[in-house]
Amino acid sequence: MPSNKLGFIVLRGVYLVKKKEKCKKKWLIILIIVLLIIGGLFVFIEIYGGGIISLIQPVNLSTAAQEHYDIYSSELEKYLISDGDNTSYFKVYHIEGTEIPVIALESLNDEKVILFYIKDHKLVNREYDQKTQIKVLYNVQRDGYDYYLCVANDNGNHIFYLLSDIINESNNPYTIKFGSKDIYYVINKDGSKTSYAKKDVLFIDNIDSTLADDNYHTVIMTNVSVGKFRYYLKRGISDANKMNLNDLITDNTKRKVKEKLLEYNILPGQNIISDSTTKNTNTTTKGNGTTTTTKKATTKCNSGFVYVSDDNRCYNNKDVKNVITKCPSGFDDLGVDCAKPVDSSLCDSGNDQYEKISGKCYDKYTYSSKGMSCPSGYEILWGSYSGKDFNGDCYRYMKPNF
Repeated sequence: MPSNKLGFIVLRGVYLVKKKEKCKKKWLIILIIVLLIIGGLFVFIEIYGGGIISLIQPVNLSTAAQEHYDIYSSELEKYLISDGDNTSYFKVYHIEGTEIPVIALESLNDEKVILFYIKDHKLVNREYDQKTQIKVLYNVQRDGYDYYLCVANDNGNHIFYLLSDIINESNNPYTIKFGSKDIYYVINKDGSKTSYAKKDVLFIDNIDSTLADDNYHTVIMTNVSVGKFRYYLKRGISDANKMNLNDLITDNTKRKVKEKLLEYNILPGQNIISDSTTKNTNTTTKGNGTTTTTKKATTKCNSGFVYVSDDNRCYNNKDVKNVITKCPSGFDDLGVDCAKPVDSSLCDSGNDQYEKISGKCYDKYTYSSKGMSCPSGYEILWGSYSGKDFNGDCYRYMKPNF
């Protein structure tokens, strides 16, 4: 074979090899670009779109639910954190008789609660900075199950608020307060007496695990991505996932309550918080040179007053004065709320945390309700005691007679 022809064949072979290698590199580059696009799309969906689950199980919202989602999401996203804390979470509640879902930011560590609900198409939040929990409780006296906001004060008092009355802003909310020494004595069948904390007798607790689903609430951790938060929030407020408490009560729940009623030797609907108002004392009279002793009923409280063991006071529900509301020192009165003014430059920064009202700049996170107090000799009281209703006004009180 001529040398020139052989050289051509060699050169042709080298050219084809180089072309093939170049083609391989081209496809490799294309493959890398495709993989980067897919990876970027995956990361975007995971962070901002709710993750793969949002594609597998998409959530459709009704018009009303979409409005609720829009109001909740913009505010609640401010509470998301990224430091790995997994002890704070949002919980979605569906309250019987209330069409709008309620959301609470709860903490396992310090048991604090921020309650969020919508009123007149605006978000309302109430912060409870004491030891607070939202619980499902069976109320013996009312013979029913409900959600209660349970607050433990530093002074040993326990206060129970009916959650539906709070979010409906009832003028006469159901509220019961117990002191640390508020005891209920149960007479056993053998005649012996057993003492229990009155709060534990009236409100039967620890029944959550008996409900139809241990995870009956949509729980959203605060350390998730924005996308996952939005996805789970949509699931929580969607009509498809709406479960009222009555839907969750099981035979096991009723069985546990019945066991407690038998332990306390009481019946559903039995009065637990009534107070004794009389005490027998001896009175000596003289006649015909002899001394006789008779028993006389002495009232614990004067006429018109009823005894409240939580405070060891007598209250008159007819002697009423208005509650005095005012803002703490350093806060401005904005009408409904109090807020702390801050430097005006913060409102110019574009941060949604700050807003101008009547020419002043305020930090939204400092908004709080006005403090409540009463004139001297009067005190705020909620609840029903010995057949008398007290609706949160200031009532005249006195010390008991014994």
